[in-house]
Amino acid sequence: LNTFADKSDFLTITKRINGGTNGLADRQALYERALKVLV
Repeated sequence: LNTFADKSDFLTITKRINGGTNGLADRQALYERALKVLV
């Protein structure tokens, strides 16, 4: 997963962890929100 994280490949990471893309839009929004706080 680190390789995908280094590339900011959110979709592939999501599929690997969850096996699909259910709730992807919500997770993407939360991820982007977290990045604003952390970076």
